[in-house]
Formats: sequence, C-alpha cells, structure tokens
Amino acid sequence: GAAGFFFSGITPSSTGGQPMQLYYMHKDGIEVSHGSLALMCELMGFQAASIGIALFGMVYNNAYIAGLGSSIKLILMTGFILSFIILILLSVAIFLPPVAAFVERRFHVNMDSYKIGSEYIRKNPKVIKSSLAIQAASILVE
Repeated sequence: GAAGFFFSGITPSSTGGQPMQLYYMHKDGIEVSHGSLALMCELMGFQAASIGIALFGMVYNNAYIAGLGSSIKLILMTGFILSFIILILLSVAIFLPPVAAFVERRFHVNMDSYKIGSEYIRKNPKVIKSSLAIQAASILVE
C-alpha cells in the first residue's frame, strides 16, 4: 500500500509503485506469484470501476457527449475500448491461466525473432539511418 503510493509518486509515469509493492511483499514472505496475482486483481478492480464510471458518465451526460466534436468522441471511444481490452486481458490472465500461458509462449517465440532482428540492426546502423532518411523524405514529399 504505502510503498506503492510512495514509489508511484517519485517515479516517471508512476511506474515504480507496483514493482516496489511486489518487492516489499516478497520481503514480507509473500511469494512473488501470489503478490503478482494480488496486484493483478487490484488492477482488474480499478479497470472495472473505471469502465463502470465511464459508462455511467456516458449515459448521464449523453447530451453533452453527443455535442462534442468527432475527434473528441474518437478519443473517448478509443480510451474506453482500450480500457475494456485491458480488463479482458487481465481477466484471462487471472481466471484462465492455460490461455495466458499459451499466449506467453507465443510471445516468447516472437521475442526470439525480435532479438535476432534487434541484433542485426545494432550491428548494421546503416539500416536505421536509411529507414530514417526514407521516412523523412516521405514526410517532406507529403
């Protein structure tokens, strides 16, 4: 609790809170897997509450939202959809471990390919320079 709030407050984009909470849970004798599950459940509750509040706001302020510009509506809907996707992913990770393990294995296979490509680019900086030049030229042409 307190460690999470403190480290969220002093790290960029509040990224340090949960890792430090997990660290202190481990120091207190809680297994990392159990601490991770507890933190995912906490995040899932936050996501569900955020989605619920957003839905209530959209229903309660429907006339206001209808009057907003299309780009603002797009941003609102994108945020809502992304929050919902995160809630689904958390639900799968918590309630369907075999599915989560399958996805993780697929992710690791893709990460191996990513590492190979990353090493190639690191050893051949001309690739990045060429790509940047092509992107800059395409921006200038538009």
